[in-house]
Amino acid sequence: MSDLNKLLARTNEYEQIIGLVIHQPMYADTIRNRVTHVLCCVSLEHAQSVKILCGAGNFTSAVTLVRLQFEALVRAKWIQFAATDAQVEKLSTQLDDHSAKKASNIPMLSEMLKHLQNTAPEKMVEPLLEIKKHHWPHLSSYVHGGIHAVNRHAMGYPAQLIEALLKTCNGMTALTCYFMALSTGKKALAEHVLKSFEQFADVMPDTKPDAQLAGDKKE
Repeated sequence: MSDLNKLLARTNEYEQIIGLVIHQPMYADTIRNRVTHVLCCVSLEHAQSVKILCGAGNFTSAVTLVRLQFEALVRAKWIQFAATDAQVEKLSTQLDDHSAKKASNIPMLSEMLKHLQNTAPEKMVEPLLEIKKHHWPHLSSYVHGGIHAVNRHAMGYPAQLIEALLKTCNGMTALTCYFMALSTGKKALAEHVLKSFEQFADVMPDTKPDAQLAGDKKE
């Protein structure tokens, strides 16, 4: 089995372990919580699709989905901690031409992150800021057909790059599941996610578990 297939298989084991988080209800059945939960699930769906695309050798498409995975996670936390009731309503109403037009003027990602810095717990925001700082320019280049997409698609993807991509994706999956677990109000569930992160550290970014999940700075 190739190193990529081994990493994908190990990642699948991790996803099976934490999959129960997705089906747990949030502590209160509110519109804000429901939208938050849906966006977390969207982020996790993108993460699963990254693995499928990597397995098929469609690496350029896989990279672009990592950016979408990140955006859905940021938006989920923004909805939970920073969005106004009116903004939440824009994303939760029945979809039609009118509601789609109204929902198109919510803040962009950078603005959402600024709002989160003022309203959310630091441990919820700092990992997002780190991801944006280190990965956003490259991810954007792939999404928009920039030099990264042109060069890598033409010349090929180094194995180390695909490994780093998958580990970054897994790290965001862990952040998402930890956020979802905390949102259930069940301490044991959050501890389960933390424990699984440590158990599967070999498929995670080269960062301490608490730095990824609790927002501590790297040493």
